[in-house]
Amino acid sequence: QEYLQRARDCETREDFSAALTNLDRALEIAPDQQDLREYKSHLEKERQRQQQVEELQTRAAACQAEEKWRQALGLLSEAAELRPNDRSLARRKTSLEKRLCKIHLDAFRASSLPVELAQQWLQTGNEISAAALTDQLERIGCLPVDFDAVRAEVSKTYADTLESMRERDKKVDQHAQRARGYISS
Repeated sequence: QEYLQRARDCETREDFSAALTNLDRALEIAPDQQDLREYKSHLEKERQRQQQVEELQTRAAACQAEEKWRQALGLLSEAAELRPNDRSLARRKTSLEKRLCKIHLDAFRASSLPVELAQQWLQTGNEISAAALTDQLERIGCLPVDFDAVRAEVSKTYADTLESMRERDKKVDQHAQRARGYISS
């Protein structure tokens, strides 16, 4: 009983190796207990899952060091599936998702796409649909991304383009008035 309790305490701390050591001692005392063997099988699976998660996290950290953000996120997502209740892992994954969205938003801003989408909006009178926007973002490798921020960027580019057109039209009108003034004098 003492070794079994120690094994449970170790399991609570997620120290599966120590839990298995204590459970092996309990099995030495009571080798015929089926429930102990089943518990040992459970602990072995948990230890294996823990090792997989640690390996995935190590690989994700290496990918992050090499700025392979999508691969790192994929590895952390896989680890999170194995350990859905691990808050620390969930925070790391969320943090990386936010970072990747920011990187993609910056790449979107640096691309010609905001201007192309604003010009398309001017020509058609319609803002781009969500599906078409997703296709465009995927084409330039900018997914996942904060769609609200992308829409805001396209709207800003659209407004800037309109303002630029108004300024240009104002200058054309000024030049036209001067030209008419020269012609009439």
